[in-house]
Amino acid sequence: MKIVSGVLFFISLIFMHDATAQTLRCDTDSAKIGDSKSVIEMKCGAPVSRDNFCKRFDTGASEAESPKPQDGVTINVEQCEPVEEWTYNPGSGQFLTIPLFRGGVLESIKYGPRIP
Repeated sequence: MKIVSGVLFFISLIFMHDATAQTLRCDTDSAKIGDSKSVIEMKCGAPVSRDNFCKRFDTGASEAESPKPQDGVTINVEQCEPVEEWTYNPGSGQFLTIPLFRGGVLESIKYGPRIP
């Protein structure tokens, strides 16, 4: 019975980890979804790294609305919007914390591997 309850406890911890993924805990404060990059940097300090990239999104345009080839040249247009991921290293035994910003505002938080 102890083994079963231990396994259930471990599984609940895994799900709780995902449920708390919407708050970035800092030393004495926490940042939440919707906070700006400047607010998060004031609360949490500078991240160990910053990564800017263009994230593709579906335009919803049908093929009939797509640009047509002209003079034998095919036009392929992919639309994307700039996003920024920061990485925080909270210390040994913790998980890397990766906030994602879209339009300068915190959109989501994910966790990386546990730091040895």
